[in-house]
Amino acid sequence: MKKAYLYIIVLIVTAIDQLTKFYFTHNYPLGISTPVIKNLFHITVWRNSGGAFGLSFISPVIITIITAVVSIALIILMHTWSARLGLALALILSGSLGNLIDRIRLGYVIDYIDLRIWPIFNVADIAITAGMILLFYQILFSKKNDKSTG
Repeated sequence: MKKAYLYIIVLIVTAIDQLTKFYFTHNYPLGISTPVIKNLFHITVWRNSGGAFGLSFISPVIITIITAVVSIALIILMHTWSARLGLALALILSGSLGNLIDRIRLGYVIDYIDLRIWPIFNVADIAITAGMILLFYQILFSKKNDKSTG
């Protein structure tokens, strides 16, 4: 995949994340759960000032700094790692930037997807998770394939 396309992916996923957060914060009350599929999928707008899954043992300022550093590292890695890993890195970067924008602009991250069995999350979190899964898959299976072809 051409590296220029990766930045388009980053822009699109980050924009979707920010647009959905804007929509839900302006159309749903904070902290009130609205069932979409009762007991399975709800919209619950929440302000997450902690880290992943609402963990709050690290200062929000430290989390913001770490997220900014990770985002910069991901941009560098996108230029140095193989194109095979590019999509995974682009997804992780998209999620990182989406949540970083919230932290800088608001001081917390907007979450709204509530599956009742998992902490409330958002599109940025989905992008990070999908990117990490894809990254692990690529690393595990590309090494196996490289050994068999070389």
